Amino acid sequence: MHQTKIIALLRTFTDAEFKLFRKFVRSPFFNTNENVVALYDYLCRYAPDFKSGKLNRQTVFAHLFPNEPFKEIKMQQFGSLLVGLIEQFWVHRRLNEPHPIAHLLLADTYRERGLLPYWQKTLATTQNLPVAETSDAAYYQLQSHIQQHLAIEAQEKREQEPHLQEVLNALGAFFAVGYLKYGSKALNFRRFNPNQTYRLDWAEAALQFAQLPENEATPALQIYRCIWLTLHEPHEEQHFTQLKTLLLQHHHQFTQPEAEEMFVFAHNYCIGKLNKGQQPYLRELFNLYRFEMEHHIISTHKPLPSSVYRNIITIAQLLGEWAWMEEFIQNFRHAVGEDTYIFNLARLRFLQKRYSQTIALLQNRHDRFGDVLMLLAAKALFLKALYELFVEDADGVHDYDDALLAFITAFIALLQRRKKELLHHYIYYLNLAQKLRLLLNQLLAVKVQQRALLALEQSVQKTTEIAEKAWLLEKIAALKTAT
Repeated sequence: MHQTKIIALLRTFTDAEFKLFRKFVRSPFFNTNENVVALYDYLCRYAPDFKSGKLNRQTVFAHLFPNEPFKEIKMQQFGSLLVGLIEQFWVHRRLNEPHPIAHLLLADTYRERGLLPYWQKTLATTQNLPVAETSDAAYYQLQSHIQQHLAIEAQEKREQEPHLQEVLNALGAFFAVGYLKYGSKALNFRRFNPNQTYRLDWAEAALQFAQLPENEATPALQIYRCIWLTLHEPHEEQHFTQLKTLLLQHHHQFTQPEAEEMFVFAHNYCIGKLNKGQQPYLRELFNLYRFEMEHHIISTHKPLPSSVYRNIITIAQLLGEWAWMEEFIQNFRHAVGEDTYIFNLARLRFLQKRYSQTIALLQNRHDRFGDVLMLLAAKALFLKALYELFVEDADGVHDYDDALLAFITAFIALLQRRKKELLHHYIYYLNLAQKLRLLLNQLLAVKVQQRALLALEQSVQKTTEIAEKAWLLEKIAALKTAT
């Protein structure tokens, strides 16, 4: 049963959900089949990873029906019932959250039964409830106005205007927010895929609607209008300025996923400017990321995409924000894998010139990095830290030369052993190791040969496929100056 839908669903449960669902599955209102209860209780013995060998279908069946021969159809039947109960449980929990959909359903029931005072009171509560997305907010506003329209119609008072202007206004807002949101996604996708075409026939109408005076105070509409404009007219920097202002002012009105998605458009604008050499946007991007973390839009309690993590680390490094970078690495330790945490902490220690700590973090660990690119980067970082320690140890107290030569030899052997797997990355790191060995030979020589150093420098400069090129040239230049 390890690959079944039941196990896939149960693996997502928290400890609290296991306890709540136990009560749910035992409730006679939702379930009267004791075999389904027994199946859940048996499966829960092997939570949360559900990797036990006792979860094969025959063993589970034998536990539930000890005196019967195995019947696959029966296992499928009870499995389907349990899956259905899990789905019911999730829906039931969502409906019990302070969410407009539950209140709208309840209001509609009051209206159908003619209980208009209770309908009105219930409908009013939907106005102040959080929603899952801004597009949903516009939808619930629309549904609320439709409810009021239906209630007036039901009273059959022909002289009373049936709330139609409000319905039309809400319908326009629902359309404009949704169109600008998904139209912006289309424009963004087209940036990276120029051959992709989209029909955006209603864009001008949505933009004009957003610019109406009565809609100026609608944050979602104005934010997506600015997002659209940053993509459609990226050279007009006032669109980004306005977008940033709106995001900082109104982020709290949106749920975390919606706010996060809005900020991604702002990130992409900054990255586009950086790619064109506009360096002030490095600080703009850093300030956006910092704001999002301070206000939990980027949360330590959920996995952080590796691309976002790398961007943040790189920006902090380029700006020299060491203290902030360390705080970020520590705060997001559990939002990324342990390998990522160790590597980036070692990277920071190297930047801080704390080379012994870099070595200590990577010692006996860099061979265990699962990701091949991180493995190579960790090897190169270890190599650089060893070299820096060797240069600092002018008196040769610690024999870093032997350690460094041994590591270079081992690194080259690893590269050759995994050449097919490493593809084009192989040559970049092989060139680094070989060039650094030539530089080390000069350091260990009785007298440094300036001609040899110059030849090495020119060779590194001409080599395009080489890792850590800037660092290596810096070390060669330092040795030339010192001799």
